[in-house]
Amino acid sequence: MEFLKNFDNAFKKLVMVIIVFVAAILICIIVYDIHGYIGSIAFINSTLETDSVNLPNYVDVIQKKMHKDLIFLIVRSVGIVLVMSTFVLIFVYKVMNHMKTIIAEEQYMYEILTNISTEAIFIVDETGQVIEANKKAKEITDSYEIENTNIKDYMPIKMPITEKSQTNFSSNVKEFPVEIHPNEVNINNKKHYILYLIDLTKRVQYEKKLIKIADTDPLTGLYNRRYFMKKMQNAMNKVKENHAFFSIIILDIDNFKCINDQYGHDAGDIVLKQFGKVLMENTRNSDVICRIGGEEFMILMMNTKIFHAEEIVNRILKILETIQWNFDDVTISFSAGIEEVNEQNRDDDSNVHIKRADQLLYKAKRLGKGRVEIA
Repeated sequence: MEFLKNFDNAFKKLVMVIIVFVAAILICIIVYDIHGYIGSIAFINSTLETDSVNLPNYVDVIQKKMHKDLIFLIVRSVGIVLVMSTFVLIFVYKVMNHMKTIIAEEQYMYEILTNISTEAIFIVDETGQVIEANKKAKEITDSYEIENTNIKDYMPIKMPITEKSQTNFSSNVKEFPVEIHPNEVNINNKKHYILYLIDLTKRVQYEKKLIKIADTDPLTGLYNRRYFMKKMQNAMNKVKENHAFFSIIILDIDNFKCINDQYGHDAGDIVLKQFGKVLMENTRNSDVICRIGGEEFMILMMNTKIFHAEEIVNRILKILETIQWNFDDVTISFSAGIEEVNEQNRDDDSNVHIKRADQLLYKAKRLGKGRVEIA
């Protein structure tokens, strides 16, 4: 709409220029005719000087003729200018009106395209002051007078509007991640930017979902080995840098194959889920619990000595024995091995620590199952 206002102003200025131009032509014609009229007077005067006998008659006739000629010249000049200016103005008006119609249609199409866009579009100046915005932009800002605001006011972190960037967009409605795509344009000989704001909410949610899938065991909802190893490496770094310590526990459900063979894999899945739930309910939120695969699980307990970890695992073992299963006289137990990582063995590789805990697990299996072995 602002563009059409500017167009109207330009048209008015053009009309004024045409009027001035026509007036100049009119003046030139009148001057030219007057110049001719004065020449005629001079010629008549010279004639009268040579024929003084008929002077009275000449004077009367000449005055009448000059008066008529002058009126004719003026009327002719004005008529020519009026006719010419009328044709010019009609032609210019039709051309400009046609152009205005075309531009208005293009403006209408532009508004349709921008307003049906699922992305917010802002036109801002170099300072970030909003000049224009589409319907989506006004929706996400919860303001239909957004032209009086600055785009940077909606960003917690003041990001440059001249470069592609990612930030959070905050308004009265909500706060959500966006990706800003700027496009530099020149409006009225001044630098402006068209900003396309792409809502990244679904993308971020999808990425988080992918990360969760990559780090989570789909059956039990616990973390998987990949995530456990990443957390263990972080714990190893803390041991080396901050003199910290932690315990790793490997647990294996006893006689799990018999449950699968006797009651089916569905029953085995129930046992795995319930076992994971028991581990979650009897450990800290800071502890990392994962299912390695099959019926084998691992726990990382930060800042936990091996004897304390042993007490926790033995308590879980007793809790598991009290659970009633929907199977005939079935009691679920597990065997476990525990390794402590501290300043004395911090230089060993992560896999070495896991292997030691695994060896202790199989020692517990050999010694009768349903027990915990420590280094």
